[in-house]
Amino acid sequence: MEHNVKDEEVFNDLLNELKSCGGHTGIIMKEKANPSSPFVQSWYEAFNKADLKQVDSEDLISELFAIKNAQEISDIKQASSFVSIVLKKYFRSFMEDIIDQDSEITHHAFAEKTDNAITEPQKTKIGSLQKVR
Repeated sequence: MEHNVKDEEVFNDLLNELKSCGGHTGIIMKEKANPSSPFVQSWYEAFNKADLKQVDSEDLISELFAIKNAQEISDIKQASSFVSIVLKKYFRSFMEDIIDQDSEITHHAFAEKTDNAITEPQKTKIGSLQKVR
């Protein structure tokens, strides 16, 4: 299959990012065995050449879409509220500051700061998340 040069550049960037995150990547083995489009086939060809450990994620995805009990539904609602607060009170203003100041930040640093806002909300503009819990 002939690769589009732009696709190859994007694939290489993505594969390098995946490698920098530990080298384990979740995939759906059925999709890999029978790609749904030429683009997906191109992706898997590039992916197979990379030195990444492939982990079948099909069961995890199936579990995600499974019917939930009352406790799971409550947990999902709380998590959704929590994410909404983080997006409104931290992520959006942080992203706006980066854009307004024309700052540069790596994806890793941005993700780390956002993760810190989630794990230690008292150290950010978010404050306490007790009302979510």
